[in-house]
Amino acid sequence: MKIKVLGCLGGRVPGQELTGFLVDEELAIDAGGLAAGLAPEALVKIKYLLISHAHLDHLYSLSYLLENRAYQEVNTPLSIYASEEAAEIITRDFIIDDLLNLPAINQFKKLVRIEKVVPGKIIPVGDYRIEPVPVSHFAGAIGYFVSDGKSEFLFTSDTGPTEEVWEKCQTRPQCQLLITEVSFPNQLEELARLSRHLTPNLLRAELSKARPEGKQVSLYHLKPGHLDQLFQELSELQEFNLHLLKPGMEIEVEGLDQKGKAQIREKSEAVSGKVPKFDFDRDLYEQRQSLDREFGISFEAGDIICEEGRAGRQLYIIQEGQTEVYRMILDKKKVLAILGPGDIFGEMSIFSSQPRSATVRALTRVRVYTFDRAAFEQLLRENYGIAIKLIRMLAQRLQEADVQIENLLYRDTDSKVINTLVRAVEDEGIKTGSGHRLRLSPEQLAIKTDLPVEDIKRVLAKLIRNGVVSFKDGIFKVPDLDRLRRLLDYLEMKSEFEAPESCDL
Repeated sequence: MKIKVLGCLGGRVPGQELTGFLVDEELAIDAGGLAAGLAPEALVKIKYLLISHAHLDHLYSLSYLLENRAYQEVNTPLSIYASEEAAEIITRDFIIDDLLNLPAINQFKKLVRIEKVVPGKIIPVGDYRIEPVPVSHFAGAIGYFVSDGKSEFLFTSDTGPTEEVWEKCQTRPQCQLLITEVSFPNQLEELARLSRHLTPNLLRAELSKARPEGKQVSLYHLKPGHLDQLFQELSELQEFNLHLLKPGMEIEVEGLDQKGKAQIREKSEAVSGKVPKFDFDRDLYEQRQSLDREFGISFEAGDIICEEGRAGRQLYIIQEGQTEVYRMILDKKKVLAILGPGDIFGEMSIFSSQPRSATVRALTRVRVYTFDRAAFEQLLRENYGIAIKLIRMLAQRLQEADVQIENLLYRDTDSKVINTLVRAVEDEGIKTGSGHRLRLSPEQLAIKTDLPVEDIKRVLAKLIRNGVVSFKDGIFKVPDLDRLRRLLDYLEMKSEFEAPESCDL
């Protein structure tokens, strides 16, 4: 079975749609995002619609779906399956002349056939076997086990803490994909319980009942106002194989192999909206907001964003805040870099599939965009500025590596600091009427030279005292770069004739 995600958010915002899934082009589950996610010719191919419950975010596109079928003069009625309570709400409050246009109302019997289903009673729906199952929500909510005879998946619908669906899940080894909800962050657990939804902590408890060892758990219905916190809290549920659904994603579920495991493959469509393309004829601020909604994540000071030795699937682009990159060498923390807005990290893991080579920790509150490999490759193709930024970043890292190799040739601390400072001014400095300016802190210089900050400050104090450089508010001013180069040449020549410990400014 091929499942296409048409919408999966627990609210409607630009670039995101309400709940809707399409199975093999003819079976739909919920109608929240159907009309927005499919072309008119694809809508008329739908033969069956499973409604999980009669809340607006799961029925939003229903009237558009029926009107489109009326305009296209479809002869076969759409079979809608729902619980008795949900079916009554739909016929009483949704399929009415106040919401539908005249052609749709006049052809209602031709357009629609509503079938009431009973939890626990398996029903044939085309080539599928559907088993409704009770869950804990409102408006006649039920989940569905969907099987084509070779493979099976579970869609739980919106639900709070429940029992029967997870008990059935334990007895169905052929069901290797669970699509379930998580709506609110942990701090809103009381609200989640009252509205019969889940938080990450409640999700952990529910999945423990299902015992989904080896099964893929795909999540939908995240509330737009809480995405940052939900992403962070869900990342802590390491004991489950969790996946976040995205509009345009396709999931292919095949039958069990010889080891009793189903083959599940995911792919994301390369469409604008999944990786937003910047259109200079449109408001760039709005486009940046769209990018931030879908890919933005926040971390608080002290949070570990990625950890050395762990597998990594995401690359990060910092939008605001600062992070430190470090490795543990002989049980000692070695800071490799301080990163800020515009910097990229985590790229090695997604391009080489190797574990993280370093740990990245937030020094302040940090906002990042996070991309998996497919999304980032698409972003590079559609936004050449990002590609240029990545090339410059890699070139800068090569330059820094060259400086560190050069510093190995210098035997004294003064030469290493001055050589690093000269190269930094050449590569990153700004030429002014009175020399060069360079934004660089002693701590950053210490990272570049691989020397203690105390040694850096000692050398800088001598340079400042001799008028070679000045430093104020994080900015170096070098009035005469050639003088700094000559000083480096002098120290190098001096080191040839004196013991290293006697070389000094």
